[in-house]
Amino acid sequence: MASLLWILSLLSGCLWAQAQVPVLTRAPALVTAQRNATFEFMVKNASGGNDACSDCAIQCKLDGSPFHDCASRGDSYSSLIDGDHVFEVSIQRVNSSASVSYNWTVDSIAPTGSITVDREFTNALNATLHIILSESCAGDGGFKCSDIANCPVTTHGPGSIVPSSLRVIRPNLEYNLVLNLSAATQSGRVIVALGKEFCSDLAGNKFRRGDNSSVIVRFDRTPVDVNLWTGITEVQVVVNKQPRSLQVTRDIGDLGIFLDFSRPIVNTTEEILGALNVTDGVLQPTERKSHGKRRYGFLLTNISDSAVVTVQLQGGLQSRDGTYVLQSNRVSFLYGNPFL
Repeated sequence: MASLLWILSLLSGCLWAQAQVPVLTRAPALVTAQRNATFEFMVKNASGGNDACSDCAIQCKLDGSPFHDCASRGDSYSSLIDGDHVFEVSIQRVNSSASVSYNWTVDSIAPTGSITVDREFTNALNATLHIILSESCAGDGGFKCSDIANCPVTTHGPGSIVPSSLRVIRPNLEYNLVLNLSAATQSGRVIVALGKEFCSDLAGNKFRRGDNSSVIVRFDRTPVDVNLWTGITEVQVVVNKQPRSLQVTRDIGDLGIFLDFSRPIVNTTEEILGALNVTDGVLQPTERKSHGKRRYGFLLTNISDSAVVTVQLQGGLQSRDGTYVLQSNRVSFLYGNPFL
């Protein structure tokens, strides 16, 4: 086989013309996915003719194992582990010796790949996908994206790949692609996944999808609503001789201030506190469960003996998709004995 890579070493105690040389005629590919290997060889004399070598001791060995008889001019091995291997043939005569070795690699592990996105939650019209393959995968055409129908990245939902945006970061290993998110809908979810068997590695293993070969991109451009409320009971009071429904309490345990957001926000509790304006007292965070950063609770402390309290959330907080929260409704209540 012309493509066989072999290293011939002759250790002879006589003239070159007396040497018998083993020549491999069958061997596995230099890099293969096959875990079985079969070798065949013939013995040539110095003039290039076949030699029966009836008085030769012919032995073979694999990797670090001992030499064993190989008079049949061949040997087979099975259940080889992944990695580099060396097969060696040795011919011994009374006055001469020769050997040949063959190096090859077993790689039975299929290439896979991961796909990530710059923002899994966004309010933008596009997102950047980042694709990394586990190893060089140039066979069967490799990673190419000439158009949507011929691209190893598929989408499900209100979004599509932009083939012309393909950027090669590392050939046959790493790529960037732009994902368009539909402008016709305000919110949605797009599943992006790598295709099946679109390329193969040097050993011929086909690409196989793994746990990280898909990603979900969620977009939402709708306003983020927030409801600011208290648990104070409304009572009927007379203000300027006019009956009105007002929140009134003299129980300090009633002074809870609550925020319910329509979507999760990324801000810390300290940042939310900084955005809350209160006309009397000091707000302290409570241990209210946030339900995925949607709900927050605060307790008003250090309040005056009697006060008209107004609370409002200023704009500037941000949802996880990047949309800013607008200013909330204003809540006012009366605290203290004079009002009851």
